[in-house]
Amino acid sequence: ELERVELPDTRMPDGLVLLDDLLHRPPAERVPWVIPGLLRRDWRVVVVAVEGAGKTLALQQIGMCASQGLHPFAPEEPGSDYEPQRVLFVDLENSEDRIVEGVERINPPTMAAAGAMFDRTRAWILKRPHGLNLRTRNDLGVLDAALSRVKPSLVCFGPMYKATVRERGEGWDEAAMAVQRVLDRLRYRHR
Repeated sequence: ELERVELPDTRMPDGLVLLDDLLHRPPAERVPWVIPGLLRRDWRVVVVAVEGAGKTLALQQIGMCASQGLHPFAPEEPGSDYEPQRVLFVDLENSEDRIVEGVERINPPTMAAAGAMFDRTRAWILKRPHGLNLRTRNDLGVLDAALSRVKPSLVCFGPMYKATVRERGEGWDEAAMAVQRVLDRLRYRHR
């Protein structure tokens, strides 16, 4: 009966810190930049726009530049280059031809001209134009295996609506929240 009595937990909860300590943390102890001044390793960015606005092309440019250590928006500024990153593109919509046409605009000669020594082994793609349902064990396993193999510091993923199948009576908001929880678990598991 004593084992069923709930006692207050007196341990320090994980993640509880003084805000002042967080604000005064030395730069060397902060989460490293994936793209300096733009994106840190544990950040998440969601790009929302109408169809055809260029979301895929923008993500391809950001990812390809990051894979070669070039800033996607300031490749020619002094000090804008940085440590190349391993990148995984998860494309749940586009055909191979569409992917190739987009990436060809950000081709190795263009990167080499900007100062990068192109290394093709830093950019990977998981092509699933039919989408995934990350709420199923099989499809979650596919993405988990890709993350384990590539060990990316940047994942360019989308579109979100093709990452799950809505369940009966469920709206897109609920479906998106369920997938976001799955992605958050993967993000923390794979760092």
